[in-house]
Amino acid sequence: METHKQHRVASPKKIAIAVFTVSSSRFRAKKADNQSGTLIVNALKNAGHDVLDFGILDDDSKMIAAHVMEAVRTKTVKAVILTGGTGLANRDVTTETLTPLFEKTIPGFGEIFRYESYRKIGTAAYLSRATAGIISGKPVFCLPGSPEGVALGMKLIIPEISHAVFIAKS
Repeated sequence: METHKQHRVASPKKIAIAVFTVSSSRFRAKKADNQSGTLIVNALKNAGHDVLDFGILDDDSKMIAAHVMEAVRTKTVKAVILTGGTGLANRDVTTETLTPLFEKTIPGFGEIFRYESYRKIGTAAYLSRATAGIISGKPVFCLPGSPEGVALGMKLIIPEISHAVFIAKS
């Protein structure tokens, strides 16, 4: 059996994940629509995973770093997924905030995300800064804030998240 198949067999079938939406407008509104965050939560639950933390964060580097670090330091949380803050606007700081915290990067995630996005929307795909890496031995995925970007990202994350958790802790 190929190694990746062996890893998938050995990977946990159910993991606990923290999900954060990064959006100043939704953060300030307190009860604003969180369609992208809800899409992530529903996809994870439909795949049999648990969501232990689900929140809305301001586009603020200190807040983003604090919440992600708290989540990865929690023994039960095995991965973190964020939506928002990966664009080119001045307020989009998720990528800059988390990339320096990565112990390892997962460059293939962003590459495949942009490739698949290109197939759907064309050259605007290269404006996305979707990324992923390992922090404190746990996978952290950063997705765009659009529901379409989240749907694409979850198609890539769901099949491999348990595998990523298994490998990252090895």
